[in-house]
Amino acid sequence: MKQAWPRLSRLLAVTVITTAFERAWAEEYRTPMTVEPLVDRALAGSPLLRAAEEEIAEARGGVRSARAWANPELEAAAGRKAESDATGETMGTTLHLRLMQPVEWPGRRALRRALAEGDLRAAELALVQLKAEIAARTMIATARCAAAQRRAEVARRRTERLVSAEDLFRGSGAATPGVAVDRLTMSSTLRLARAEMRQSEGEADGAWQDLDALVHLHETRPPVLDLAVLDPGADPDGDALVVLAAERGFEVRRKRLELGRRERELRLTRSEPWAGLAVGPFYESAVARSRESTVGVGVTVPLPLWNRKRGDVEAASARTDRARAELAQAREAATHGARAWAARLRTARLLCRELPLAMLEEMEHLGELAERQFAQGRIGVAALLAAEEQVMRVSGGVLEAHADAVEALVELRLVSNPDGVMP
Repeated sequence: MKQAWPRLSRLLAVTVITTAFERAWAEEYRTPMTVEPLVDRALAGSPLLRAAEEEIAEARGGVRSARAWANPELEAAAGRKAESDATGETMGTTLHLRLMQPVEWPGRRALRRALAEGDLRAAELALVQLKAEIAARTMIATARCAAAQRRAEVARRRTERLVSAEDLFRGSGAATPGVAVDRLTMSSTLRLARAEMRQSEGEADGAWQDLDALVHLHETRPPVLDLAVLDPGADPDGDALVVLAAERGFEVRRKRLELGRRERELRLTRSEPWAGLAVGPFYESAVARSRESTVGVGVTVPLPLWNRKRGDVEAASARTDRARAELAQAREAATHGARAWAARLRTARLLCRELPLAMLEEMEHLGELAERQFAQGRIGVAALLAAEEQVMRVSGGVLEAHADAVEALVELRLVSNPDGVMP
């Protein structure tokens, strides 16, 4: 009995833990999920962010290297010396030591440091842009998935109501002249409803797979998403966002950093013929019949007589002009993209005002009301089917309009970067 008690206690502990886990799992999937935890999970599990962070670490190393001085150079030479005169020849030794410190001309070291710091800012901007794009893709995918889930739920409930109505119709045994037409109409509509339900379920599953590729939940049973993710919120100032896109857009800022880099590279290339000099002390000693020693300071200066780097300067100038043209093109593209998304947002907003989310509950009530009145004999097959068709059309329109509004708003904010996110 004493030996069996530890086993029994371990079994009870495992049972309690498993039950608690199952309850927590069920509670998690019973509570509709919002977009914030999904965005956080997408950002936490993205391998692209880790790669971008490594690029920042690499750029920081470049900044440290650019700030460091060049290593000094030590030159040493030893040899033999022969002195001849009337008395004969005397052999001796020579020694030459020279310590030189390379020094760049004023401004070149600052330019190299500015280039490295610009690369660091570009890497930080790339990380911020990547985070914004991942968050935007997740919000759009969440809205599409929520709309697909609700559309599949509406199709499922409609199919259930039509199945009940067909059973009731078959059990009534009515023998009116149009009963054959009503029976065929009911049967074909039910088949179509089932096909649409299967299609809606497939679309919901595909939308979940798209979302799961971003959030990495890897669950066979997708969570229920809160319909609040389909609420685009307050109307932004579209015209102001279009103006901001030409200055704060991520692509515009990236091209601006690229232009600054090209301009610094051009200045660095122009000073390349006079890249720098080397300064340092030297010591020379010669010993034969007598000992001679020399101590002084030497300077090494480049003489750009044969190669003044004109070709490199022309190439750097052409790259600078191209970067300037690409910046202008990026501003134009950002403005055009912002205007397109602002127009789509205005259209979607108008549809959302005409088809608010509250109409989903109204359409559900319409379907239930039509089912009850058909069961009571107050309406016929045609009215029932018309009501169910209206339920699907209006519900689909509501969901599509709000999903489009969320997508347009997210894309507009992404291209215009209204928060001025910039390292």
